[in-house]
Amino acid sequence: DNKLLQTYDLSACGLIESLLMSNDKTKLFAFPQGTAPVNMFMIDIASGNMTTIAGTGTKHTNADSYPDGEAGNPLTTSLNMCEGAVMMEDGTIIFNDPIAFTIREFKPGPGGDYTKGTITTIAGKPYNKSHADGLSTAARFIYPCGMAFGPDGKTIYMFDGTTCSTVRKIYYK
Repeated sequence: DNKLLQTYDLSACGLIESLLMSNDKTKLFAFPQGTAPVNMFMIDIASGNMTTIAGTGTKHTNADSYPDGEAGNPLTTSLNMCEGAVMMEDGTIIFNDPIAFTIREFKPGPGGDYTKGTITTIAGKPYNKSHADGLSTAARFIYPCGMAFGPDGKTIYMFDGTTCSTVRKIYYK
């Protein structure tokens, strides 16, 4: 019984690099590949409706063009590429930005509303490429990609490096 059940037209999204399913299995989150438009999208699985939930539409290209954006307004956040994401129990999305060598969190707003959420860099320093363990922005990455939770639901395992030869372990609150 292997058959295609439904398709969603994402042609308006540009190239998508990663997908993430919501914990309640009702939404898909689509992450940009780094080509215009550079936004994050949420797709309601039942209706197929797509909503832009984050991003200015223009990719960051250096530390000066890398804002996390205004609290409560994720459309003011500059994005570029995401090659891995996980979702916390409360709906917070942790995603990587390999172009800026950072890890970011996307906390939904009141009532789980992602259009009123806040994006914050939680590890790495934008456009400061190196390899160093450390807390928060003292950590440094080569090319963060691919993410998965450990058994405790708070430890994140992630590839780091263009050959993905190093697995990094991140403890999230």
